[in-house]
Amino acid sequence: MNPPARLLALFNVRPDESRLVVSALGFALLLNAASVLIRTAAYALFLEAFSGNDLPYTYVGLSIAGPLVTLAYLRLNSRASLSTATRTGVALLLFLLLAARLALLAPPLRSAAVFALPIIAGVFVGLATTIYWNLLGRLFTLQQGKRLFNLLNSAEQVAVLVGGLLVPGLVAGVGTANLLLVGALSLAAGWLVLSTIGRRYRQLLAADTEPGDRVASSPARVPRSSYVLLLFALFATYMIGAYFVNNLFYV
Repeated sequence: MNPPARLLALFNVRPDESRLVVSALGFALLLNAASVLIRTAAYALFLEAFSGNDLPYTYVGLSIAGPLVTLAYLRLNSRASLSTATRTGVALLLFLLLAARLALLAPPLRSAAVFALPIIAGVFVGLATTIYWNLLGRLFTLQQGKRLFNLLNSAEQVAVLVGGLLVPGLVAGVGTANLLLVGALSLAAGWLVLSTIGRRYRQLLAADTEPGDRVASSPARVPRSSYVLLLFALFATYMIGAYFVNNLFYV
């Protein structure tokens, strides 16, 4: 058994799963590396031009923009194959990065662009998370997920660790604003990996039915059980606490 195969076996990855797991990890690393870079650039530039006391206004903007973008992606996912939806979603994230960098170059737009960067970073993280886990849900079965999702989730921590170590050198070399371009390069590489996954595992990513054959139906309602309400309450409490603590540090 070669060293890479031994390493994968250590994480309970079976030989017939190794190529798929490596591809998914590669996509996750590139996606999360771009996320680390855009968040670093967004908050550094924002706090240079504004103050931590202005951040709550960006949270309000994110609370409006985030759900709208995610809703648009979910609507696309219901009308197209998962492969098409994921590639389109990553292309949208790439467009956001490039548009933000171009806006920073235009003096009339720079102040507004800097203010919008934390909102764009939040939209990026939310949509990237939705894309990645939606993809994993189709690529792997429930039994595989129990074994592999901890490993596949570790890509975020690895990207944060490596990206955090590389950021000072990148800033010294290309500047803070150009971290957006480096993030765009990472995201473009992720799009290529995603396209490769789409070709190799077309059957796994194919829609259950063709988009044109789907019967229109009323949207399913979220059951109003105490369990579901508690889940919403738990996540809402977590998010409020996370934003509160983050804002304290930024101030």
